[in-house]
Amino acid sequence: MSGVDSRVVVGVRELLVGRTQRVGVEGQPSKEAKVTSGALQGSVLGPLLFLVNISDIWRNIDSSI
Repeated sequence: MSGVDSRVVVGVRELLVGRTQRVGVEGQPSKEAKVTSGALQGSVLGPLLFLVNISDIWRNIDSSI
């Protein structure tokens, strides 16, 4: 994966896989729901993962520009 150390990949995976969330309305919490996508809000992880994802996108585009 783009020359990223496998320990970093494992660490990010552990942060993102198996997460749950709940919301509260008027003091009443909802049931927990499994989070299937996205990064933690308020973290630098979201923008970092985006940059890693698009860093080599140009290799997959067939263009003469």
